[in-house]
Amino acid sequence: MEKTIQRSWLLGVYPGLAGFFLMPPLQDDAYAIDSNIREKLLQGYLPEALPRSWRFLKLAVEGKTAEEVFEAMPEGPERQYNLFILDPTVENLNLARSVWKEERSDERVLLETVAWGWQFNDRPPVLHDPLPAPEIVAFYQATRGYAAFSEGDSLLAALLLKDAAEIAFKTSPVFAARLYAESAQMFEKVLDHPPSPTFTPTNRQASSDFNDLYHGQAIKDAYKRFTDDTDMLTDENRKRVAEEVEHCYRTVLDLLKPTAFRGMRAEIWVQFGSFLQSHASISRVGLQKAMQCYHEGLKEIDRNLQPETFAIAHMNLAIAYLSLPQHEERHLLRAALAVQSLRQALNVLNYDEHPDLWASVTTNLANAIQHVRSAHVEDNLWEAVSLYEEVLSKPIAQVDPLRKARLLANQGNALAHLGAFSRAVPRLKEAHALFMRFDCREEAGAVMDTLEEIERLRHHDHTDQDKGGLHVSP
Repeated sequence: MEKTIQRSWLLGVYPGLAGFFLMPPLQDDAYAIDSNIREKLLQGYLPEALPRSWRFLKLAVEGKTAEEVFEAMPEGPERQYNLFILDPTVENLNLARSVWKEERSDERVLLETVAWGWQFNDRPPVLHDPLPAPEIVAFYQATRGYAAFSEGDSLLAALLLKDAAEIAFKTSPVFAARLYAESAQMFEKVLDHPPSPTFTPTNRQASSDFNDLYHGQAIKDAYKRFTDDTDMLTDENRKRVAEEVEHCYRTVLDLLKPTAFRGMRAEIWVQFGSFLQSHASISRVGLQKAMQCYHEGLKEIDRNLQPETFAIAHMNLAIAYLSLPQHEERHLLRAALAVQSLRQALNVLNYDEHPDLWASVTTNLANAIQHVRSAHVEDNLWEAVSLYEEVLSKPIAQVDPLRKARLLANQGNALAHLGAFSRAVPRLKEAHALFMRFDCREEAGAVMDTLEEIERLRHHDHTDQDKGGLHVSP
C-alpha cells in the first residue's frame, strides 16, 4: 500500500520562481529509494532520480520556460497554485482560491501572502493559531519586510527579514541563509540612509501599527533599541547596526557551508568584504578583514560562471592593498599585488558585456601601475597613459563628465611625469574646465597646481620636457 509522505516545503531554497512553488505530497514507492531526498533538496542538491511528480522543480531551476515547467507538473490542487506563480493573473489567483477554500490552511495562507506581495491584495492575510508551517510564517514575515522597504523603512525591513530568517533557521537553513543575506543588505541601507527625525510611518500597511505585525512587540522593541525613540541613529546605534550586518553575513556563510550553493557563498564573501571595506576607513584591521573575505570568496568563485563577482573581488582586493597604511617597502609590494589582482580582473571582462565594471577596473589598473617599483618606470607610465586612453575612447566616458575629467587629469599627470608636456597640458586644461563646471573646486585646484608646475618648468628650462624628470619624448 502506498504511503503518502507529508508535504515538503521548499520555499525560498531555490532562486527565482522555483523558490515559490508548492510541492505535491509524494505517493510514490520510488521515494523509498532515497529517504534523504528532502534533505538533499533543502541543501540545493537536485538528484537525477527525482520522483516524477517533482521533476518540474528541476526544470525550473535549470531555467526552462514557464510552459515546459507547467507541462511537467502533475495534476492536483498544487498545479493551480503553481500556475498562478508562473502566470500571475487575477483569473489564475481565483482558480487557486477555488481549490484552496479553507482560509486558514497553510496553502491558502501562502497563496494570499504571495498575492499580497504581488499587489493583488490590499492587505496581508491574518495569521491564526495554530500557525502555519515555519517556512510559511518565515515567507509571510519576509513579505512584510519587502513591503516595509518599498514604503521607505529599511530598518523595519531589516528587522522583519531577520525575524523571518530565525523562524526558518531550524527547518530550512538555505531559506534562512537567503533571508539573513537580505537582512544584512537592509541593515547596510540603514547605515547609508538613517531614519530621518521627521520620519513618520503613516498610511503604511507593513508598519503603521506594530501590533498588526507577527512578533509585533519584539519588532517594536528592537526598532526602538536602534533609534532611541528619536528615529535617528546615534554613533552607538550605528555600531549596533554594523554588528548586525556582520552577524547576518557570518550566519549566512555558516548555513551555506554544507550546501550546493557554492556560488552564492562566494558572492556573500565578496559582499561581506565590500561592507567591511566601505566602513573600514583607513583602519588596518578593518581592511585586513575585508581582504580575508575576498580571498575566501576567490577560493569558491567559478570565474567562468561568475565573471563579475570574480572581477569585483579582485578589484576590491587591489583597492584594499593600496589603502593600507603606507610603509615604503610593504607599500611597494602591495602595489605589485594590486596590479596583479587588477590584471586578473581584466582577464574575465570585456567592455561590451561589462562596460562600467571594465572601465572601473581599467582605470584602477592605470592608477595602480604607476606605484609599482620597476626598472621600467617609463614603460609603466606609458601603459597607464594607454589604459586611460582606452577608457576615454569608450562611450561610457563621454556620458559622465566627471569621470571623463578624472581620467583626463590622471592621464595628464602621467604624461607630465613622462615630460610629455605638450600632450599633458591640453588634457589637464580640459579636466580643469570640467571640474569648474561642476563646482569640484578641490579637484580643479589640484589640476591647476600641476599646470602651474609645468609652466614653471617650461619657463625654467625653455623646453617641452622636465629637465629634472624622465626625459621621455611624447
